[in-house]
Order: sequence, then C-alpha cells, then structure tokens
Amino acid sequence: MSIFLFIGAPFGPFFRRLAQEIEVAGGQVYRTVCEGGEYLETPAACRIVYRRRDGDWKRFIRGVVRRKKIDAVITFNDTLPRNRSALEVADEFGLHSFVLENGYLRPHWVTLERDGVNGFSRLPRDPQVYLEARQGAAEPADDRHFPAGLKPHVNHTISHFLAAIAFKPVLGFDANYYGDSVYRQGFGYVREYLWRMTHDESPALARALELADEGRKVFLALLQKPGDAQLVVHSRHGGNAAFVEELISSFAADAPADAILVVKQHPLDYGVERTPARVAALIERHGLADRVFFLRKTSIDKIMARAHAVVTINSTAGLAAIIERKPVLCVGRAFYNIPGLTSAAPLSRFWREATPPSSDLVEGFIAFLKSTSQFNGGFHTAEGREILVPLLCQRLIEGVRLAPKATSEAAKRVGYAERHRLTAPRLGTAVAR
Repeated sequence: MSIFLFIGAPFGPFFRRLAQEIEVAGGQVYRTVCEGGEYLETPAACRIVYRRRDGDWKRFIRGVVRRKKIDAVITFNDTLPRNRSALEVADEFGLHSFVLENGYLRPHWVTLERDGVNGFSRLPRDPQVYLEARQGAAEPADDRHFPAGLKPHVNHTISHFLAAIAFKPVLGFDANYYGDSVYRQGFGYVREYLWRMTHDESPALARALELADEGRKVFLALLQKPGDAQLVVHSRHGGNAAFVEELISSFAADAPADAILVVKQHPLDYGVERTPARVAALIERHGLADRVFFLRKTSIDKIMARAHAVVTINSTAGLAAIIERKPVLCVGRAFYNIPGLTSAAPLSRFWREATPPSSDLVEGFIAFLKSTSQFNGGFHTAEGREILVPLLCQRLIEGVRLAPKATSEAAKRVGYAERHRLTAPRLGTAVAR
C-alpha cells in the first residue's frame, strides 16, 4: 500500500475527490492542515493539523513522515515556503516527490511532475529529445474539452479564504503566506472588478487591430500576476514594473518605426503595481502614442491571432503562442525556453529578428508533454475532475510502485521520459486494487 502526504492542494473539492479515488485504489492519503480552508477541504481521516506550538515546520514534517511511514510527498506548486521545505524533507528521506500545478497546456490539462515544475522542471532542454519524441508520438487516448471558465476557480478561492479567516481563532491564519496580504488582494480584486464593469477599452483594441490590418507588425507583451512565483522566483525583474520599463524603452529605441506594441495585463492582476499608469507614463515619455496600447481586461484571444510575435517573462500563454507558431521571446526562466522553440536574440534585436519556432520541434514538445507531465482534466469543475482524478490516481500509485525513488542512484541514471513512463498507456489501464 502506498501512503501519500499532500502539502497544499488546489482550492475547492478537488483534494477530497482525489483522496477518495486513491483510497479506493488501495492507497492511503494524509494532508497537512494549517488553516480553515484546508480543514474544510480535507476529509477528517486525512487531516494532520499543524499549529505553531508544534514547532519548526520541517521538524513537524519529518515527524509525520516517520510516524505515518510516508512513501511520497505531493505539493501544489513548489515555491511556497511550506511546499519547498516539504520537498526538501522528501529528498532527505529518499521519498518520491510530485508537484501538482495548473496545466502547461491550459485550460483542459493540469501538470504533475516529479520534483519540480515551471522554472524548476526537469524537462530536458535538448531539442533533439523532442524531435525524437515526435517520431513515435501517438495522440493521447483522451483529449476531452469541458467548460473551463475562471468563475469556479474564483469561487473556490473566495470560499477557501473565508473559511481560513473564520477559523483563525482556532487554527491560525497567516494572511501574507501567499505573497501579498490576502486582505490587500481581496480589496484590489474588488476595485479591479468595479473598473472592468465601468470602463470600455474596445476603442484601444479596435485601433490596434486597424493598424494590424494596415500591415503594421503587432508585438504582444504578456504580463504576470503581481507577486507570482514566475516573477519573484523565476525572473530577474521581480515585478511587472521593471519588465514594462525595459520592454517599452527597448521598443522605443530598437523596434521598427511602424511596429506597434500591445501590453496585456494578467487576468488575475489586482492592481497593486499600478501598471496602467506606469505604461501610460512610459508612452508619454517615449512619444509612443498610437504605437503602444495597454489592454487591462480584454481577452488575450482577441489579439493573439493578429500578433506577429510575443514577448513574455515566462507566462504559459507564451507556450500557447508557440503552438500557434508565433515567434516568442522569454526574458525569464521558463520550462519551454528551449532553442528552436523560443528566440535566442536579446530584446533589442528581437523586434527585427523575430523568427517562428520549428514546427517539428513544437509538435514533438507538445507530444512529449502530453505523454509525461500533462493530464487531461481540471481542478475546479465537476466535469474536469471526473476526467482528471482517475488519471492522477493511476499515475501517483504506479509512479510510487514502479519507479525508482527520486534521490536514489538508479533514479539519477534514468531519463525524464522513463521516470514519467512516457511509453506507458495513459488510459484504459486498470489500477491495481
């Protein structure tokens, strides 16, 4: 029997559903509970409550690992402090470690990788791996689509933090644990929502598209959510402010005179960096009126198809642009920043030297992802969970039962694809019960 310890999970009913599936398949599941949202989302038999009086977090996790005879540690993302510490403890004990994350191929896929995701992913950086993967690749047995809007995710987030606040007198709650204060974020989202309900930016979009129709090259720049690990951990910029300063200054100095730039705010931006005002000031400073446009609420889909090229720190939307064969420049650390997929030119030259990715390499890369770390389904809707949960359950149980442990010498000699069971059937294989 495999015994799993979860540190964090997507907000909402996902964890409860996955725990049930794993237990039916013969495994046992525990989850650390540090605040009220986690308490309500976790079945009573799975809860391991942590309180500050329990002492040092790492020591607490070591005790849980020993006491419960844990085989594998699973975290939801790999940058939050408790998650990183738990992964380090897993490494100390030679345990399997898995990291869940929102899908690289959003919105109908989620990510499960061993040891790390995004900038910490162990995906091969050698393009030849993906060209070889393309030759023998088969389409996944299932690639189902389902409603995948942002609203269920938002509702689960609100419910989670309301429970965390309500249970604070009993379990405690660190409002700053997820980066900026939860209260500050909440206020910012309300303000942003009200702005979006009362402002129309369709004239800016229409003007950008009109210029594109005249044959002007459109460069699309993708911003990140403030405070996100992609900015704070996997980027030298630390925030959107430094990025837009570098971006627009370079565009003014180096881009062709007839090029235009559309800067797209992240859909989960809550206004703390005051990016619209910063961009407006940069437009005025460099004399770029009618050449640089800022879109605060418009869907990326409305401009992506007309974009000539994309500049990003490390947004997963950059991979979506690569799939559409757009030239992409990453200025941060991204799992897909691989020669042949993204541009090797510096920003100053990208405006004139943007070249599209290799189609063969794109096909091989996507096939490799779908065969290793990407799982069809979603966290936040019933339809998505029904597709996803059996797949994740199968991979977790078989990943512990069949694969060498992450820190063993055998594992060090095994490639990424083998450790992720590239050639194994993804669906239609019963889990041993």
